[in-house]
Amino acid sequence: DYDHALKEAQKAAAIAPDRPQPFYILGLIASTQNRTDDAVENFKKVLAFDPQDVGANVNLGQIYIQQRKYTEAAAAFRLAVEAEPYN
Repeated sequence: DYDHALKEAQKAAAIAPDRPQPFYILGLIASTQNRTDDAVENFKKVLAFDPQDVGANVNLGQIYIQQRKYTEAAAAFRLAVEAEPYN
């Protein structure tokens, strides 16, 4: 139920704008719904909290590959690998 999840994640982001988790969920939902601009925006918000966040970097890298932004994708994947080389 992405619509309900989206509403709840938006509420959480409004209540706790100083936490990365709601923005990560918003990014996942947007990515699943093919709203890539919104997904990128939310994953970048997560990375503003923690530039080494593996999940945000991997998801962002995947979106960049779909957009044929290979340089940006490689940079995001490198950060993920540096943070967790065995992931």
